[in-house]
Amino acid sequence: MSRRENSASSSISVERAGDSDRGRADTTMHNSSEGTPLLGERSSSPSTPEHLLPAPSQTPTPRRRGGYQSGRRRGQRGSTALGRVSNFDPKWWVQRARYYVPITGWLPNYQASNLVVDVKAGFMVACLLIPQALSYSSLTHLPPAYGLYTALVPALVYGMLGTSRHLSMGPEALISVLTGTLVKGQLKHLYGAYSPGMPPADTVEHFSTAVASAVALLSGLFTFALGMFRLGFLDSMISESSLRGFISGTAIVIIIGQSRIML
Repeated sequence: MSRRENSASSSISVERAGDSDRGRADTTMHNSSEGTPLLGERSSSPSTPEHLLPAPSQTPTPRRRGGYQSGRRRGQRGSTALGRVSNFDPKWWVQRARYYVPITGWLPNYQASNLVVDVKAGFMVACLLIPQALSYSSLTHLPPAYGLYTALVPALVYGMLGTSRHLSMGPEALISVLTGTLVKGQLKHLYGAYSPGMPPADTVEHFSTAVASAVALLSGLFTFALGMFRLGFLDSMISESSLRGFISGTAIVIIIGQSRIML
């Protein structure tokens, strides 16, 4: 009997000790939950100053590329440009003028010290263009004076609208051959209208000049439109082998045509 009483008393003491430990643990957890702030929360304890509390964690919102914000920004830029046009902003118009007419950008800042060098460059270009223009005029069935016109006018226009310092503007062999072929084809209709006689020389000259001028005007308008709309990338679609074959064929045609005159 004594053994059973001792075991019962020991079990009762163990249970009491466990209950007291659990009570202490619950009290400790309750006090810690009230006094210690959790992660991302501010403590309500009056003992800790506000400026010493940790700031709540904030996750930055990632930006979307090409989403609503970028579209809205594009719309704002577009509306700003339209507002400048409607309000007649001088700066916007000056930038557009410098973009399409480059001479308005570099001419006010031109230095007189560069005049001597530019005159030498112009003389060298003239030495190249004048004989070239005189020879190409024969390919178009026009008097030599019109070849000089084609050497002078493009150089002046390109000085106002162009930006390259390495291009030589003037008549080309390919354009001269194509224009001469078209003029020769139209002269057949003129000779047919005067058959069985021959038309006067002045009439033939005026007719050839009119046809070549019409071709030059249409070609210039078409090229001007391509330049205004920035369609120069279209030439990359033509393969290099095609260009080489076309240029070689043009050279052969010119050699045959000029050799007939020489012989």
